[in-house]
Amino acid sequence: FGLTSDTRRSANSIVHNIAEGFGRYDAKDKTRFYKISRGSVYELMSQILVSHGLTYINAKTRDNLMVRCKKIIGELNAIIRTLEKG
Repeated sequence: FGLTSDTRRSANSIVHNIAEGFGRYDAKDKTRFYKISRGSVYELMSQILVSHGLTYINAKTRDNLMVRCKKIIGELNAIIRTLEKG
């Protein structure tokens, strides 16, 4: 099924793209990587929902993970807005 490896890939992509964006000088470049990272968070959220649907995780774990993901999205959105304002 590959759900485990897909989930790991998404989680790693979040962190790696944040690091890549942080290492860029140009605001447009930074924003691009932060948006990719945000997309990976949404992908991870989808995988969390699938994991719950397949009963790999319980509702409490699902809810905890979703709250964390939403927090990351909020933080990325704030960074992106700041960079886009210039």
